[in-house]
Amino acid sequence: MGQYYLRIAFRIELHKDDVEVLHKIKAYLGVGNVNTYDTRAYFCLYNVKDIVTVLLPLLDKHTLRTVKFLDYTDFKAMALLLSQGSSRVQGEDLALAIKTSSGMNQKRKKYDYSILKKCGF
Repeated sequence: MGQYYLRIAFRIELHKDDVEVLHKIKAYLGVGNVNTYDTRAYFCLYNVKDIVTVLLPLLDKHTLRTVKFLDYTDFKAMALLLSQGSSRVQGEDLALAIKTSSGMNQKRKKYDYSILKKCGF
């Protein structure tokens, strides 16, 4: 395995009729961008520093209570990995990134509900 660049993004997607909700989220957080495309509106956050210093503390304080929590734990691990240095990853970090991203969101095939139970859900 060679060396690769790892990027991370947080995105909320709504119908463009609800774009004002995304603008309120942006104003509340003080970071990110709101864009529209076709019938969809998006709030996007790409900056690792903003993700780690603004988004993660908010989501740690207001814990997700569904299987989305499992995606959040993976997302947080990758954000913290990227915050420690370069976006260039190789070796064990690359293998971890591939394994983690291959099981997030709609790609998740296995749900470890014991993690949710440990968090009191």
